[in-house]
Amino acid sequence: MKINIYASCGFWKSSMNNGWGFLVDEEKGGRLLTLETSSSFENLKAMVCEDFGIDVSMVNIELSYLLSDLISSIYSPPVIITSDRQVRNFLTYVKNKASTQLCVSTQASNIAEEGTESPNREEAPMESDNTSHMESDDAADMDSEEDVEVPDSEDDKKCDKEKINEDG
Repeated sequence: MKINIYASCGFWKSSMNNGWGFLVDEEKGGRLLTLETSSSFENLKAMVCEDFGIDVSMVNIELSYLLSDLISSIYSPPVIITSDRQVRNFLTYVKNKASTQLCVSTQASNIAEEGTESPNREEAPMESDNTSHMESDDAADMDSEEDVEVPDSEDDKKCDKEKINEDG
């Protein structure tokens, strides 16, 4: 049996007032995927990469979705698909809730090795070579979110613009 899945690229954002929301990358847009109910995680990942033109040697991808009727709180995080079993769970859920969106997040592979960091992670991992010569107080300061400098991406700029609009 085949199932149609709506997929879009972007990133997850959590807010105190609205809970979790997926901000879509307007340039990449959305795609309609047709999957067999027996599809594997690797098949789904390959189809997503092909349809969105994502080069897996250049970026890591994360596939996820939000349970809208099984959770009672808007603050529950999205479900991340990482295995064949999770793909089957997703497809079973979509059969009953066809409006469920498959959310595709990407991150440059040189920032995080595959399987070790979430593409949705807000802080950049530290390189171990740079901390060996630091004093302990300096190393502790590097752990704070304020001290991590990451260049603004287009997604970050969109987020900042939306935050300004929300705040008034």
